[in-house]
Amino acid sequence: MLRRERTTHEPGAREREPPPLHPGYAAVQFVVSSWPWRGMIEIVDKCFCHDIIEQIVDSLERVASETNDAWCISTLNILKEASPLSLKVSLRSIREGRF
Repeated sequence: MLRRERTTHEPGAREREPPPLHPGYAAVQFVVSSWPWRGMIEIVDKCFCHDIIEQIVDSLERVASETNDAWCISTLNILKEASPLSLKVSLRSIREGRF
């Protein structure tokens, strides 16, 4: 949702519309704002901030046991079914692709 912004450098300034966004960005912004798992970002950051897959799995196990969250449990099950080598290669590719 786009917010109207108020210019603070002028006393009594009128509200104005923000500059137009690129159409693709506006669509992404809409999808993220209407995403039903918006609160999951904190859990994802907490669990996937680690550098090795074993720490990620440990963190997911800890959060799953504390919260009994269905997403954590299903993600943990998926990771445990996957090949450890493929998980390590994928994680490294994702991490290196960021920079």
